[in-house]
Amino acid sequence: MILLKPVSALILAAALISAGPAGAASRALLVGVSNYPAEMVGDLQLSGPKNDVALMLETLRGAGFADADMIVLADALGETGETRPADGQPTRAAIMGALDVLARDAAPGDQIMIVMSGHGSQSPITSPASLLYHPDGLNPIFLPIDIGKWNDSVGAVENSIAGDQLGAKLKAIRDKGAFVWVVVDACHSGTITRGAEPGMLAKKIEPSSLGVPLARLEAARAMALAAQPQTRSAAKKKPVSPLASMPASDGGYVAFFAAHPDELAIQRNLPKGYGGGEKRSHGVLVFYLAQAMRAGGAVSYSDLAQMVLAGFDQWGASAPSPMFEGDLRAGVLGAKSPAAKTYPARVVDGALRMDAGVLDQIGEGAIVSLFPAGDPGAPPLGYGRVISASASSSLLAPAARGAAAAPVLAALEDAGRLSARLEERGLALAMTIAMPARPPAVSVLEANAFGAIDALAKEAGGTPLRFVAAEGPADVYLSIAGGRVWFAGEDGQVIASGRGQTPGLPLAGLTSPAGAQAAISQVLRRQLKVRNLIRAAETMGAGPAGQSLEIRAALAQSAPAAAPAGAKAPDDRPCANPNLDKIPEDAAPLESAVDLPALGHCDIVYFSMRNKGAKALDVTPLYIDGGGSIGYMGPPEGLRLLPGAPARIIPVKIVTWDRNRGEAYPIGLERLLFIVVEQEDKTSVVANFSYLKQEALVESQRSMGGSGALKSLLEQAAFGTGGTRSASAGAGTGNAGIAQYRWKVVAPD
Repeated sequence: MILLKPVSALILAAALISAGPAGAASRALLVGVSNYPAEMVGDLQLSGPKNDVALMLETLRGAGFADADMIVLADALGETGETRPADGQPTRAAIMGALDVLARDAAPGDQIMIVMSGHGSQSPITSPASLLYHPDGLNPIFLPIDIGKWNDSVGAVENSIAGDQLGAKLKAIRDKGAFVWVVVDACHSGTITRGAEPGMLAKKIEPSSLGVPLARLEAARAMALAAQPQTRSAAKKKPVSPLASMPASDGGYVAFFAAHPDELAIQRNLPKGYGGGEKRSHGVLVFYLAQAMRAGGAVSYSDLAQMVLAGFDQWGASAPSPMFEGDLRAGVLGAKSPAAKTYPARVVDGALRMDAGVLDQIGEGAIVSLFPAGDPGAPPLGYGRVISASASSSLLAPAARGAAAAPVLAALEDAGRLSARLEERGLALAMTIAMPARPPAVSVLEANAFGAIDALAKEAGGTPLRFVAAEGPADVYLSIAGGRVWFAGEDGQVIASGRGQTPGLPLAGLTSPAGAQAAISQVLRRQLKVRNLIRAAETMGAGPAGQSLEIRAALAQSAPAAAPAGAKAPDDRPCANPNLDKIPEDAAPLESAVDLPALGHCDIVYFSMRNKGAKALDVTPLYIDGGGSIGYMGPPEGLRLLPGAPARIIPVKIVTWDRNRGEAYPIGLERLLFIVVEQEDKTSVVANFSYLKQEALVESQRSMGGSGALKSLLEQAAFGTGGTRSASAGAGTGNAGIAQYRWKVVAPD
């Protein structure tokens, strides 16, 4: 039995007394539910939420929060090594009471952060008006530690917290003029799943486990189905949460959710790939959010959202999609400009070490400048390159940079305590591949494939391809089954048929060991190239050059249309070509680059680009689709934007069915990158990175101006195909940057 300790209003009030000066305050409520009653969740206990709370405590302390500024409602917090005791158990009454106290004490200009990590589930809605926020008829609910069963008399799961109930509490805080930032790391919908990686678990409890009657669920779904004709036109629009129904208040509002309404939130062991006992179970959203906050450099919530998405991007095309809404342009916790972060460093036992690592977005290859501790304005004593990084520390080697020679280690040791400041971020060029599990008996073709993979693993030394045992963790999981070699993503799951099929090679084409090795190597290197291009974009960011490029994005969604007679699929129909001269008036603006709209067959995304700077900008638009294709979307001669010149339009038409071959194109997470180079001299050769394009295993159809499929084959990968496993990208580079937009391409219903 779990003993639930009540939290008194006096304890809560004491926790909210700010240690800072009078005026605007920053406060937080951190909720983590790990040890649910066994009779409610069975063996689906979560170990991550208590770690999430401990991580956020440490992160907010680094952001200037005192412990007195934070209410902590979490069980088993002491198991994390955190010495601060929780203020109480994460019961429904304690959570709602804490929100009431936050509202009571809120004042104009206050910054209030609320983090909730635990299991989610669903209950049926009863009102047709709720279909705007619950188009599937199911209401997402957060499960406190004292969660009960379904109560039919009130039509709710006892002690659950529904989105509209949370929204009402947040509105009361905002009505006092405070800005609210809510982070929910729990599932909104989906089904229980376990990935190939040990420790990965969906943060979702099925409604049936909570006693929700099947008849109630079916009635709610039937109501939603009956409403589809009225809501079909909005089916692919950006989803919104019930919190968005809050009327306008004096205070602002931002929300980060771990997944879209039809996806799973995941707990997994992080940081990925790091040993030494430093990995812990975390909610993926909370972990990458803490990492982004610790790294510094984010001015707006949109900046943070981009950094969080970069973490989720490591999953590949099948990544769960975090959702962001609210005033994303607002400054993070009231920040006006990014702070230049410094980290303690020192020479210990003949080795140069720094108290920052993967949690701070510092990885192998990064360059830091070294100063006397407490004097970051002094001339640097020298530079160091990160040669290995764990979760929260790094090993450095003295490094030369520019005209500065590498410092002498003994001189750094004599200087005593040091401060390190990031100058160039590390760019990991390697890709980790999990070997396939081998059964006792295999066919000749399977033996060819296994032999080819063994040979690749033996030859991989010194290359960016790193092979590990079948259990991972890895970036790519290989498996041989069902007549194919499968290349699964980080979740390790293989989708063997239908839309969204996992990339794979048919064994029938691998008739010799040498041929199998060449084919498998080619697929892995194509995947490596895509990953490294995305990594480069996320490491560099838009930069000052990207800030000079004004991009307006708008979505023109196709009207529902029936496929012609004899069609093989609902999307086996032609699409109209886009307008090359202007964005159609009925196209809906994409509010920010962190929107993840669902796009379907014949939808068109328009990008209007204008140079608002003082120097010429060369732009290379590259499209990365769900099948690993990289397509160049600009003119053959390259694209130069002069200051003050009219805007240029690039339309991207989405096609999900190949009518010539009678088969589906890839779907999943896709993106358009804009590589921007600022030119000092207008007569210089146009910078054009179109040579980065490549075809995928299955050719895709994302076209510009109806020009047809992307048909360029890249001979040699431009990122990470040599022996280099890491590099660095200048954090302050002013003449280049990469801006990006993401979306999910979906198959027809």
